[in-house]
Amino acid sequence: MNSIFQFNDIDMSDRTIDPELKEKLTRNWEKIRRRLLEDFSTLRREDLDFLPGGEEALLGRIERRIGKSRQELETLINNYEE
Repeated sequence: MNSIFQFNDIDMSDRTIDPELKEKLTRNWEKIRRRLLEDFSTLRREDLDFLPGGEEALLGRIERRIGKSRQELETLINNYEE
């Protein structure tokens, strides 16, 4: 049995994005994007390329680059809104 865990082996197709978070991303993406770049030096501009409908892929890239869970990332984004 192979004990090496690979992120690519995870099936994320059943994950759903909270509609409120999806709306925030669409409505205020440039503000959120700027704050993420300021706060996390591990992020690159291309990590934050976003088109509506690609929220799941975007959040997954950000999670991996900053080492935060989805819940931590959602809290962070919600705090940017305040």
